[in-house]
Amino acid sequence: MDARAGLLLPLGPDIAPFELIGDEPNLGPDGWAWIFLSMNDDYRDAYDVHAGDEDLDLTVELAGQHITGIKRDRDGTCATRFGLAAWVPPSLPNLPKFANSGDSWFFPLKRPVSEDYRRKEVSSAPYVRSWAPYSPRIDRYPHILSNETLFGYRPPLHVPLPDASPTSTWSIIWVAIDCSIPPTGQISALYNLALTLRAELKSDWAENDTSDQYGVSDIAGSDAFDHMHFNRASGATSTVVDLKTVWRAVQIDALGPIVTQLDFLFKALNEIHRDLIAKGLALAPPYERFKNSLPKAEDSDGTSRSGGNYIKALIILAELSKWGHDTRRISQITIGLSFGNHYSHNWKRLFEESIEDYIEQANRMIDGGYRLLIHTQRPDR
Repeated sequence: MDARAGLLLPLGPDIAPFELIGDEPNLGPDGWAWIFLSMNDDYRDAYDVHAGDEDLDLTVELAGQHITGIKRDRDGTCATRFGLAAWVPPSLPNLPKFANSGDSWFFPLKRPVSEDYRRKEVSSAPYVRSWAPYSPRIDRYPHILSNETLFGYRPPLHVPLPDASPTSTWSIIWVAIDCSIPPTGQISALYNLALTLRAELKSDWAENDTSDQYGVSDIAGSDAFDHMHFNRASGATSTVVDLKTVWRAVQIDALGPIVTQLDFLFKALNEIHRDLIAKGLALAPPYERFKNSLPKAEDSDGTSRSGGNYIKALIILAELSKWGHDTRRISQITIGLSFGNHYSHNWKRLFEESIEDYIEQANRMIDGGYRLLIHTQRPDR
């Protein structure tokens, strides 16, 4: 039996067996994270507990696709334990594509805390907003009534008429962002929230080429969040006394230049995240960055080659290891035998020397490290 048969991601030719092929370059952070999570034994066991539940009908969200086996996360354990918005069968090789490009299966890992004057606590427990009739006193801004679904944002349920006031704040969005983890994923969700509100307002409200209604501030003293108790911070260390201190209140104007504002916010939040790491208040990510390719080595013809994609290599090594192959056999399957310590390409020597480390890294990704792909939104398409 061909040991390469049945791999989630097929190996390529000898010169670059881990090169991305077919649709693999289009996987994106969700797709790569799912492949690691689908190999997680705890997730597989947890899914089996819910396998008999009624299927979640996502025909609209999936643009007419009918995928069987997807179950509602009724008690929030899927989101809390695995960062996934619904129970997806681990047998699915790829996540189904959404009709809305801003939606994400890992939305629980990306979603910032929205301004909400009814909410009193931010914790690991799932929060469901109590839908009372619209109240101008409590629900002061339309984005608060945005339809926050399992997978992303929908248009607000209430849109105000223009009031011609130069100081109107209807288009201002406030969210709280967890700076104990890389902010990119949360920023991407904020981008989609701002676009959703902008699309609803711009037909009646004037868009602005410039805006000064954006920035980052402490939670303490923030009108939007000071009333909330923050009992969760995903990357905070045990030295943090008050978890509120590793969060930040973030403001953006949905009718202003969104990309310009987000560029500023990302730089500010990323600097805060790095500062928290330096002070020992946030955990350093296991990887400074995700490599695009395996280490290169120069061949006799003067060409530097790498063997292909780094994350694909981790996935293949993890899968072969789960099948019970030892490192020598895995090396033979993936890069072939060396003859007298000679390799067809010199990158293979580096690969074989590091194969145990790669397998260890792959297992860490399966055991939860995949979250970093969502937090950092890497690798992007």
